[in-house]
Amino acid sequence: MNRIRVQFIIGQLTYGGTERHLVETVKRLDPDRFQVQVVSLTPGGPLARLLQAAGTDLVEVPLLKGPGWPAARVKPVVRRFAPHVVYTFTYLANFWGRLAAARAKAPVILSAFRNLRKIWYEPILTRLTTAVICNSRQLQDFYRRTYRVSPHQVLYLPNGVDMELYHEVDRQMARLRLGLDPQAPLAVLVARFHPQKDHVTALKALKLVRQSRPDARLILVGAGDRNGSLGRLVQELGLSEAVDQIEATDRVEEVYSAAELGILSSLFEGLPRAAVECLACRRPMVATEVGGVAEIVAHGRNGFLVPPRDPAALAASWLELIQDEDLRRRLGTAGRRFVEQHYNLERTMARLEEILVELAPRPKLVPVPQPLQPAPGLEAPRLSVVIPAYNEAEYIGQTLEHLAPFRQRFGLEVIVSDDGSSDRTCQIAAPLCDKLVSPQAGDMTGPGAARNRGALAASAPLIFFQDADIRADQPERFFERVFQVLADQEVIAATCRLAVYPEMARFGEKAFHFCQSHLMAFENRLGIHVAGGWCQIVRRDYFFRIDGYNEYLPMSQDVDLFVRLGKLGRVVYLKDLRVLESPRRYRSDGLVQTAWSWSVNALAVMAWQKSVVNYRAQRLNSQSSGQES
Repeated sequence: MNRIRVQFIIGQLTYGGTERHLVETVKRLDPDRFQVQVVSLTPGGPLARLLQAAGTDLVEVPLLKGPGWPAARVKPVVRRFAPHVVYTFTYLANFWGRLAAARAKAPVILSAFRNLRKIWYEPILTRLTTAVICNSRQLQDFYRRTYRVSPHQVLYLPNGVDMELYHEVDRQMARLRLGLDPQAPLAVLVARFHPQKDHVTALKALKLVRQSRPDARLILVGAGDRNGSLGRLVQELGLSEAVDQIEATDRVEEVYSAAELGILSSLFEGLPRAAVECLACRRPMVATEVGGVAEIVAHGRNGFLVPPRDPAALAASWLELIQDEDLRRRLGTAGRRFVEQHYNLERTMARLEEILVELAPRPKLVPVPQPLQPAPGLEAPRLSVVIPAYNEAEYIGQTLEHLAPFRQRFGLEVIVSDDGSSDRTCQIAAPLCDKLVSPQAGDMTGPGAARNRGALAASAPLIFFQDADIRADQPERFFERVFQVLADQEVIAATCRLAVYPEMARFGEKAFHFCQSHLMAFENRLGIHVAGGWCQIVRRDYFFRIDGYNEYLPMSQDVDLFVRLGKLGRVVYLKDLRVLESPRRYRSDGLVQTAWSWSVNALAVMAWQKSVVNYRAQRLNSQSSGQES
């Protein structure tokens, strides 16, 4: 079975909320479906040791040390693993990791966006990103508005917690193991020491609480106090006897269970994991109403919300909870129930796996081991003509009748790959082709998917992909020339010129195709292999070797196919041959718009392997909205 290779890139592996979320995610991904590698841009860290002990493929890249550009040090790591999906977390990785992934031509790049802050590089890197994943609805709305990206490129996926791990531990046993006062009313603040978390407000609130409850204490859990400034701040406020500091721990549930409540005094947040963990342990939370906090803490139902930088308000809610045991129990029970319903890890993991499967390039197209039986009337087809069709009743009959006189002479096998047509396409095509292929339940749709299904049904060594309105100009000469060129085993693919039906062509369309044909000839001389869906002739074995068409590109899948084929062998442009098409595209969208769209998407695919619009992310976002509503 072909597994999807997922490469997670993160800045460091210390005890942070995002870091712990990544570790739980890696441990929970189905190993039968996903092959995982974690890349840490800072060597070491307690969670790195945890991943190594669990047998996770971990690569450490000292990003800020060593010669050269940081992205250049990450790029070889991405190329060696050859991931289907790169997923970056935290500030450093979201910048350097995405740059490296783009330069290594990773097919899908995901980025986790976690804070309500405008980041200077995001407007640039979002263009290289398949989808941005936000863990709160407010973050999702903020990203869409701030960076003016398509709403469908920003997905919502909350952080889940393991409900079996985050459970209430006996309070006295927890305090005994942690060496904490067995009687004092305790509050816990789990956050790294950083200005964002505003420990100053929390400590000032503690000082106010102790005016009414001198025995109240605060546990500070988190890394980051490298120069001892937090300790000095505690001393300056006269709270040395009231504060317990724990550097970091992988047993956060034990710390919450030892306390009466959790607090969070942040100035800004995305969706804080600390709040979810606190509620999961049946402890109410007093938190500042910033970012996505209100999506977790419901005022008066599972905790209290207070304004940021307001020690008095924080102290008032803190004091109310430590003095009312029944209130704490009621809010704590409601909090646990809320997390089970909305932030259960099993549910969020199922959604993540769905996103990875949907966005990752399709698994390798493995041809049927035994050669397919030729269509009736064909002893050994030399060329399978695959025609993708969606509501092509107007043209499909004429196209198939045009091929009919040459099928037996040149050994053509004609396959129509329908993409779910609602008109008479299938009824017209069925008696005129050798095989009619239709999508099954759960199959992807789109031109690339239809072409791939047709290729799987092909039994000839050569496959000719053409559009439903295409006719070869001088067909007898066309097929003779094709077989002559492909007789050279070094040639693995070929294409030719395009023009509009002569009887329908206008001057502007003739001029466009004249320029297009000369440009394509020039590009192919330079080794830039470009071809449109009007004519792509490919050796079957090479087609499957590169996994066929990329079904996740909404446009220019044909360009992408020939770019990849050009890396494996000789691709030729037959400027002495041409095929003819109807003028419908130019008449419906306009000649300028059609030319612009084709050019921009072709350039985007050649540079970044991405189309301008990612309709796959749009579909995923629609599914996400439907599931969450």
